[in-house]
Amino acid sequence: MSNLNSFLDNALETAKVVANAAGKKTEEVVETSKLRLQAMSISNELKQVYEKIGTMVYYAQKDNMDVQAAVQAQIAKVDQLLDQLRDTELRAAELKKIKKCSNCGASCPSDSHFCSRCGMVVNEPTAYEVVITQEPEDMAPSEEGAATEETVVPNEPAASVKAEEPQAPVEDNGCQG
Repeated sequence: MSNLNSFLDNALETAKVVANAAGKKTEEVVETSKLRLQAMSISNELKQVYEKIGTMVYYAQKDNMDVQAAVQAQIAKVDQLLDQLRDTELRAAELKKIKKCSNCGASCPSDSHFCSRCGMVVNEPTAYEVVITQEPEDMAPSEEGAATEETVVPNEPAASVKAEEPQAPVEDNGCQG
C-alpha cells in the first residue's frame, strides 16, 4: 500500500510541475500575442500618419501653402510611434529569448555573443561606462593616488563603431556562441 501511495504522490507532484510549466508557457504565448497586436496597431497608426504627411505636403505644394509647423508636429508623432514600436518589439524579443543584431537586424538567441549572419558582437552594451583618464605628469597633484579621474560617459553600441578597414564577410557556420 505504501508503494501505491508513493507512486500516487510522485504522479501528483509530476502533474503539478507539468501544469505549472504549461501555465507559464501559456502566459508567455498570451503576452507575446498581445505584443504582436500592439505592434500591428502601432504600425497601422504609423501608416496613417505617413499618409497624412504626404497629403499635407501634396496640398501645400499644389496650393502654395505653408504647412511646415503641421508637418513638424506629424514628424514628432512619427518619432514617438517609432519609439513605441521599437520598445514593443524589444519586449517581444525578450519574451522569445532572442535579440536583434544591431548591425544586420538578424534574430539571435539571447545567450549568443556573435551574430550568426554577420559575425558582429550582439551582447547588450551597458548604458554607461566609466572612463579613467590620467593627468599628464607635469600637472599631477602632489597627493599620491589623486592622479586619475573617473568620468561616466554614455556608452555607444558596438554597431555604431565602424572599422577603418573593410572586413571580409563572415560565413554562417552555425556557431552562435
